[in-house]
Amino acid sequence: NSARHFSFDYALGPYYGYLLPKRVGRMRCTYREVQYDLARFMVSEITPDDRYDVQQATIKIFDAQTWLEQIAATHTYTDLTTGELIAEALDEAGWPADLRQLDAGQLAGINVTYTDVPIWSGHILKGLESERGIAFIGRDGAVVYQDRHHRYKGAHLTPQAVFVDGMRDFRPSLSYREIANDVVVTYAGGGTVQRIDASSQDAYGPMRLPVTAELLGLGDATSLAEWLLDRRKDPHSKPPRLLITNGTEAKYQALLDLEISDRVRVTDSRSGIATVDFYIEGIQHDIDFRQHTHQAEYTLTLCDVDRYLLIGVPGYAEFGSGKFGY
Repeated sequence: NSARHFSFDYALGPYYGYLLPKRVGRMRCTYREVQYDLARFMVSEITPDDRYDVQQATIKIFDAQTWLEQIAATHTYTDLTTGELIAEALDEAGWPADLRQLDAGQLAGINVTYTDVPIWSGHILKGLESERGIAFIGRDGAVVYQDRHHRYKGAHLTPQAVFVDGMRDFRPSLSYREIANDVVVTYAGGGTVQRIDASSQDAYGPMRLPVTAELLGLGDATSLAEWLLDRRKDPHSKPPRLLITNGTEAKYQALLDLEISDRVRVTDSRSGIATVDFYIEGIQHDIDFRQHTHQAEYTLTLCDVDRYLLIGVPGYAEFGSGKFGY
């Protein structure tokens, strides 16, 4: 900040009047004449340090998830799908219609009232506890909702990037904390369904997983409990980390173009992984403009297509068969 361009009180600076709290900003990168969005954000705090030996400015930012969490609302949802519920919640918050990417959802006929709770955690995520879908803020700043079948269709059926030995740092891990052999699902009306695997408890001790699914009835809650138990009763690896540093064409594409839910293929002979596909669950960019380096760290989960959960007519129509009931 030697020229004080990022000092909010410097009236001669080119950004004077724009460096304000809650101002919308965007982080972009251009590579081979293609522009990539890395993040859309709002300014939280600006702290310039004009000392001669420092001359830098720190700008703290937050995304739409934090903004939506600050807005509390009371709203009644009537006869909706999950996607329609999320759309109405965003309407309640005054969220722009052009910053939404919402699936229709696998639940229908939703009737529920949420009273004076945050839009993000109290309305949107509450609905997703029953749906088993995901919601996140995309690179372009849009609120993205993907139902529980989203990853088993379309572009998600083939890898968007392939990483082989020598291209990346792959860090798998195995933890007992990922085991669940006593699943308790609380469903509409406050009732509960419990499913236990005795063999798993004998081997690893009791590990309870409580789940709230207040939009499900008894039958669907039972299916969910059995499905979760089947997935969690045996040890499985925690979401592994994949660290990539720029330097080759393939790495640039991965650094700039991958998004949450994208499918990637990994080969890692050191850990015994021949060719395995994963979904991206989280992305963290580390950019050093002085050193001209760019790293991205991806949190991954194993692609598990043969064990998807079908509840509701939309699921049958799209897939025809699946691991129904567990």
